[in-house]
Amino acid sequence: MGKQYSVSRDSIYRHAHALGLMDKRRRNVRAALEKIIEKAGDVEVSATAVVSAVAAYAKINANGQWIERSEHVSLNEL
Repeated sequence: MGKQYSVSRDSIYRHAHALGLMDKRRRNVRAALEKIIEKAGDVEVSATAVVSAVAAYAKINANGQWIERSEHVSLNEL
């Protein structure tokens, strides 16, 4: 779209940030992952694709922000 109107990618991103569109985009990514997970039983997909979608979904909070979670497990405590 930027090429069609001779607008730089940076300009598009500045515009999107100024209008608060990036937050909406983050929420849309989460919604798209939800649909992939919900439809996993209806279409032929690999287990790897489903696990990847679930893993990605788990890293996105309700605000659409990517959160790297880390968990430490002590085998001695198990």
